Amino acid sequence: MKLLLSFVSLMLLISSAVPSLAQPEVDIARRKAAAAGHPVEPTPAPKPAPKRPAFRRLGEDEVRAIAAQAMKDAKGNPDRFVTLASRAILELVPAFSFEPLFVAHAPGLGVVVAGPATNFMISTRESIRKMEPDRRVPWSHDVVVLVLPTTIEAPDIEKVVLMRDGSIVSPVQSTLAPATLTTAMGASVVVHRGAITYPLSAFDPGASVVLTAIPATGHNIVATISQDDLQKIQ
Repeated sequence: MKLLLSFVSLMLLISSAVPSLAQPEVDIARRKAAAAGHPVEPTPAPKPAPKRPAFRRLGEDEVRAIAAQAMKDAKGNPDRFVTLASRAILELVPAFSFEPLFVAHAPGLGVVVAGPATNFMISTRESIRKMEPDRRVPWSHDVVVLVLPTTIEAPDIEKVVLMRDGSIVSPVQSTLAPATLTTAMGASVVVHRGAITYPLSAFDPGASVVLTAIPATGHNIVATISQDDLQKIQ
């Protein structure tokens, strides 16, 4: 072990004392040209990395205003409403997603996340489809995590845990409860289904956000939500 540590220390000492060993060939050629008296152009400055657009939250008032204008222009067409509303919101928040974010998958199961603006827009589209344009769609300030079993093969998710930077985030509310799924052949199974709501701030970018769906048996389903996906949760 001492011999190995000595060898590592020696290599570190050599690499720090002789930096040219790690330099690219182009730098060596430039030094040779300078030594020979040839003019050497200055090394171009590295291009800065493209900046991520500043993150911002959509507010209820601006989303309602966009939805009202899109409803007026869509003239009762729900798909046209989605197109117009999405176009207007994307000008404000390029990362916005009209659809819920699928964060975990398993056979017969989906776990999706939807923020306040996405939930509002989906509900508004439904009110147009049902020809209820005058219905005032409620606004929730929380994020909804939906556990959606679709077949009897789905794992029975008894619990969902959200962690932000290693700390558990307490849910605001949960309707996760047993429900019966039945096939066309009459086979049935009882699995949990429902929604768990969390504070919107739990999904702010800039932290590690991990969602774990815990089944009655088998392996936990762990989903780390990327920074890009956190920006989509509005």
